[in-house]
Amino acid sequence: MLIRTDRLDEYFRQTIAAIRADAAVYATLVIYLVVGAAYVLANNGMLLGALDIYAHTCLVTWGMILPFIVLLTGIARITHHLDQRRFLAYRFMFGPRRVARFLA
Repeated sequence: MLIRTDRLDEYFRQTIAAIRADAAVYATLVIYLVVGAAYVLANNGMLLGALDIYAHTCLVTWGMILPFIVLLTGIARITHHLDQRRFLAYRFMFGPRRVARFLA
């Protein structure tokens, strides 16, 4: 099975475009984290506090479980509701633009 590089290039371009579109959100997040870390360190607090307790659970939940549930729900919805044009629905669901927005 050959991998079509033009298709992969489109996924890559769409992902970069989505990340650039959200650049203000990422910049705001970084500024918030730096200011918050400076405040905590200036007050002799623990930088991560109890974050290490929740980090693993959050990463597993938000990075693995919920995307898997969204994937299964989308596939089940397409399979259940569409008798015709399922292929087009799957192409749209896994299209470069949708995947890029999900990754960004």
